[in-house]
Amino acid sequence: MVKGSIWQGVGVGTWKVLVPNEKNNGFIYAKISGGFEKIRPLICDLVAISRLLNATLVIPEIQQSTRSKGISYKFRSFSYLYNEEQFIASLKNDVIIVKSLPEKLKSGRRNNEFPTFRPKSIPDC
Repeated sequence: MVKGSIWQGVGVGTWKVLVPNEKNNGFIYAKISGGFEKIRPLICDLVAISRLLNATLVIPEIQQSTRSKGISYKFRSFSYLYNEEQFIASLKNDVIIVKSLPEKLKSGRRNNEFPTFRPKSIPDC
């Protein structure tokens, strides 16, 4: 088995999933946009990526897009779609989730001290 894998052998033919620990590979921070039909799958993808990379997931920011224009400003908040506390609690055995970046990383992000990756524009289907 590969060292650092999320799976661990516990006997012949049996496997158990390892619970994430405090020592991980950093943070996954994302800004997402789109209508309801796009945002929910994106959140699921972020959870899966965080788990596979053993990274802490920061509650994603929801940005306004052409699909979300005219929708209440509350929609642009993660808490409009999910109860944040319940979301964090329900995934505690799968991935570590925090509400925001630590202060030292927030200032680094604002000052462009960290690499950022922007997806290529994909037209709405």
